This record gives sequence, structure tokens and C-alpha cells, in this order.
Amino acid sequence: MVNLYNRNLIKYARGNRQSGNLSEVLLWNQLKKKQLGYDFTKQKTIGNYIADFYCKELKLIIEIDGDSHDTKVKYDKARDEYMDSLGIKTLRIADLDVKRKINMVLENIKAEMESIKTKPSPSRDTGATPLRGRGIIADGGWAAADVAYRCSEFSAIYPITPSSTMGELADEWAYQHKKNIWGNIPGVIEMQSEGGAAGALHGALAMGAMATTFTASQGLLLMIPNMYKIAGEQTPFVMHVAARAIATHALSIFGDHSDVMAARGTGFAMLSAHNVQQAHDMAAIAHAATLRSRVPFMHFFDGFRTSHEESRLTHIPDDVLRALIPTDMMLAARNRGMTPDRPTIRGTAQNPDVYFQGREAANKLYDAVPEIVAGVMDEFARLTGRKYGLVDYYGPKTAKNVIVVMGSAAETITETLAHLPRGTGMIAVHLYRPFPTAAFLAALPKSVKNIAVLDRTKEPGAIGEPLYQDVVAALAQRK
Repeated sequence: MVNLYNRNLIKYARGNRQSGNLSEVLLWNQLKKKQLGYDFTKQKTIGNYIADFYCKELKLIIEIDGDSHDTKVKYDKARDEYMDSLGIKTLRIADLDVKRKINMVLENIKAEMESIKTKPSPSRDTGATPLRGRGIIADGGWAAADVAYRCSEFSAIYPITPSSTMGELADEWAYQHKKNIWGNIPGVIEMQSEGGAAGALHGALAMGAMATTFTASQGLLLMIPNMYKIAGEQTPFVMHVAARAIATHALSIFGDHSDVMAARGTGFAMLSAHNVQQAHDMAAIAHAATLRSRVPFMHFFDGFRTSHEESRLTHIPDDVLRALIPTDMMLAARNRGMTPDRPTIRGTAQNPDVYFQGREAANKLYDAVPEIVAGVMDEFARLTGRKYGLVDYYGPKTAKNVIVVMGSAAETITETLAHLPRGTGMIAVHLYRPFPTAAFLAALPKSVKNIAVLDRTKEPGAIGEPLYQDVVAALAQRK
């Protein structure tokens, strides 16, 4: 039997309990006295190691890693292997995340505890053990492009700030012969403009290819005509947008949502990521959901604020992407592509009576999207341990004031909530189109009295900006 108590370390650990750096103090204030439902011990000796925080019931260690751990890769690996041999799980959290994103850290800890609690016993293993990826540092553009490249066969690109790096990465990876999850090297072509890129993509999609692109601002506007066609033809497709202001009285290269909101009527489902990890994860969720729904997806995140933010993220392994995107789904999409062997009629001209019937016939596809995305998110959580909802609520269940937001502002508000009066909560919207009315109303506390909707765009002459109007319409359906 392994002795989990080392007398030689107890004196040192006892001294650590009385001190601790800022991040340890901040996290301990959230873990002590069973505030998360479980007992944690601070500075617990296990074998020849000292764990920052240890939960005996869950056999879970929480370690806070500072900059010094960047030079302790071998030590940390040996330590983790030893803990694994005892059946103890180690959750590593960055020191800066504790200081700057304590609420997000607590949500990750809760998700980890929930995954451990619901994990099947070894005798009934269903193969559902989360597949942990390696931890890396990357920006939001890399995070999205990495998934898009591995889940695609073709990409037509044209650079525009702040999305340019995503296309550049795809082009570089293809030159380096980096393969996608099916073992092929995706084709990447730079066109003369975003309009040309959209046309090339439309042609590739019509043939049944798995294709993607990256754009922003006026570049997205040039793609809109083809976006209507791609959505109208019920073609699986994901585009990745680093959301940016559209030039009006002046040019602005910084992030708001005026570009993606200008495209909200195209028929694309719209999925929002709020930080670098989510840019990675939502990209995977979008690529999986589009094949299941036959609705094209626009995955977007804030330009610069997310696209160029460097942050720690957990990389999604190829096995997870293959599980989310089975080969049979990819082949089913390809078999619907144009081929001389199965001639079909496309691109016809129709009179209003027939045309509108066709538009209405697509309703059932969009009605099913929220449930499909929620199902993919559940599958993603099972595979990775990271849980998302169509909308995510943060704050007390009895909140009287709720902020509704979408994008990187959710990160700031999440951290600010801890310093606001207890009666304030926040709903962060991930699936914007189709708007998930049922999920939104379910997330909204019944105690709410006041709602503030923070749009990140300007729509001159409108009663209100887009997200605000969607929230008002959803509340009108509340019973």
C-alpha cells in the first residue's frame, strides 16, 4: 500500500498553509468550508509531493502553476504520473487566470468535479473518459484556424485585418504538408478578393467538399451574396469571423459586431466565442453541428480582443474531432454534391408562390438547430470535460438585475460580478442564430426585475440594436 503521508514534508507544508501567494489565497477563499460542495485540504502531502489543494472524496488535486512551471516540465510530468498511479486527478490552473478570471476558474473546477462525479467506474467503462489535450499558449486566431484546418479539405482565403493570420496559418500549414483529421492535406487558395473567395467556396461546397474560410468587416460584406446561396442550398459549411467594425464615417480596424450583424439575415447559424479557449472549442462545435443540421455556421469572436489575445488553452486532439465529425456524416454531405453521375437541377428562377414555399420549407431545419447544437455541446463535454450551453448564466439564482452580453465583454463582466452587489447576474449568449428562446428564458432567473442588453453594434434608425430586440421578443413569449 502506498503511503500518502510523508513526515519529512509535513513541517514544510504546515508553513505553506500559513503563508501562500496571492493566487493561492484567492482560490483558497473560494474552496474552504465546502463552498463548492466538497472538502478541500490546503498544502496536502501526498507521497514525496505537496499538493496546493486536495479533495479526498473526489481524489482531485488543484495545482496553481506560475511562470516557474514553464521550466519544470519533466518534474510536473513525473508528479502527474505518480498521482495517476494512485488514481488521483490533477487539474492545473494558470496563476494569472486565478488573479484575473477567478469566476471562469471556478466554473472550470465545478465542471471538473462534475465530470469526476459522473465518470463511469472502471468495470463499466463506456469509453467516455474525457480525452485531455495538451496545454499550449496561443491566440484566438490560431485557436480557430487550427480546428478549421483540421476539419476541412479546402479553404479559399483573402486577407483582411484582424482575420488575416487565420488564412496565413492555413496557407503555411498546407505548405508544410500538415494533414487534416482524414489524413489529407487541405487545398488552400488565395483569391483576388473576398467576393472571389466566397465564389470559390460556393463551388467547392456544391461539389460536396468540406470547406472553410476566414474573414472580417467589409470582407464579410463581400461574401454575403454567396452566403445567401450557400444557406438556401442547405449546405454544411463553417466560416470563421474575427468580428470588426465596418467603415462608416471613418475606418476602424477594431472589434465590434457590426459586420456579423449585417449578415444575420443570410440564413447562417451564428455561434459566438468569448475567449481564446472558446474560439478553439466553438470552432469544433460549429464544424460538428453544421453536418448534423445542414445549416451553414458563422463562428465569430471579437477582433483583436480575442483574435490577438494570447492565452493558455487546452488543445483538442484529433481523436476528439473525429468523434465529433464521423466519416459517415462527411461522406453523406459529399454524396449530396453535384456530379454527372447524379444530375440535379440547381439555381432555377421561381415565381413568388413557389419561391416562398421553398423558403418556408427550410423552417424545420432551423427549428432543429438549437437542439442539435446543445447535443453537440453535450458530446463535446463528454469528450473533453469542458461544458457549454446555448446560453450560459453566471451569478446568483435570485438575481434581480441581469446583464445580457455576447463576445469578449462576457469575460470582463464575469470577473466584475464578484465585486458587484449580490443581486446581479449575467447571461452570455453563444448561439445567436437561430436565437435559442427556450434556453434563454430557462436561464433567466425568475426573480429578475431589470435586464441590461449590451449590444456591440449600432443600427441607426432601429428601435433597438439586434441583440436587444431579440431579448425583447423572447421576453414577450415568457409565460
